[in-house]
Amino acid sequence: KVKSAVWKDFSEPTLASLRLLRPQQHADMLWKIVASLESFFGCCGGANAYLTPASSQGFAPHYDDIDAFILQLEGKKTWKVYKPYEGSDEELMALFPRAPRMSSRDFTEAEIKNLKCVAEVTLEEGDLLYIPRGYVHQARSSSECHSLHVTISTGQKNTWGDLLLKAIPRAIETACRDDQPECLMLRQSLPREYHKFMGVMHSDKDDERRLEFTNHVLKIVQNLVLERIDVDLAADQVYSGFLYDRHRPRKVLENDSDSSSDSDEDEDESRVKVLNTLSLDSEFKLTVCDAARLTVEDDAAVVYHSLKNTRKYHETDPRGLEFEVDDAE
Repeated sequence: KVKSAVWKDFSEPTLASLRLLRPQQHADMLWKIVASLESFFGCCGGANAYLTPASSQGFAPHYDDIDAFILQLEGKKTWKVYKPYEGSDEELMALFPRAPRMSSRDFTEAEIKNLKCVAEVTLEEGDLLYIPRGYVHQARSSSECHSLHVTISTGQKNTWGDLLLKAIPRAIETACRDDQPECLMLRQSLPREYHKFMGVMHSDKDDERRLEFTNHVLKIVQNLVLERIDVDLAADQVYSGFLYDRHRPRKVLENDSDSSSDSDEDEDESRVKVLNTLSLDSEFKLTVCDAARLTVEDDAAVVYHSLKNTRKYHETDPRGLEFEVDDAE
């Protein structure tokens, strides 16, 4: 019944597009492409497949928070790609930000008239189109036939801002725990009745207490927080998160298979069983350098790795191998 309902919507008059999430979980070649992109860029990748009936448009104009590679598998589809807004209108700058960290809402044709169309191209079977993060795009299938394409993505939330989101909170926590006399101000109580002169509702008031409060906050950040930012630890946190999120890497161990197999799930299960036997006394060889990361957390050495990862998202727990710091030398 579900199948018949789906194909009914795919046909006229609805002309709905079908989206298959994470096809790389089932298709060997797509997994190899996504895993290779993850290894090359050092950030998570993904894929979705889209089947669109003839003379139809699956999505309204929008931009994404990822870099996208559009691989046309069947049929034809015409794409329009728009460059981010470069004018000085503040409302349009907010509507079409450069290099956004979040995907957009759907835009109207009237809204995208403010953008410059930099590409209008029809993709046929085997063609590939690259769409940078933040570029508004829309696509319509040919009137002659349906369209099947795969969107392969990379670069999601892999920015300097994401690094600082790890670094700054940790620096504040470090300063709050520091016994140095200058750090005492971080642990002191906020001024009584600060809420009566600070906040958006008081932002237009000419009150000396507002300037004093703001300057005190800036002094704390400049003198206590910035000097305690541990960039190395933040980089380790970002990359260890990637190791947890990423797909199973290709050919990490010497005996790993990289060929298509009907027993891929059995192979994943077999690898996990072997890797569960690893201990501090185990000896093994990694054939790639991007599957593990050594860091130090709370006076302990920790090795984060993706050796237990499968093609399924977060099928395994984010455990690392922890041991004494001296043993890391």
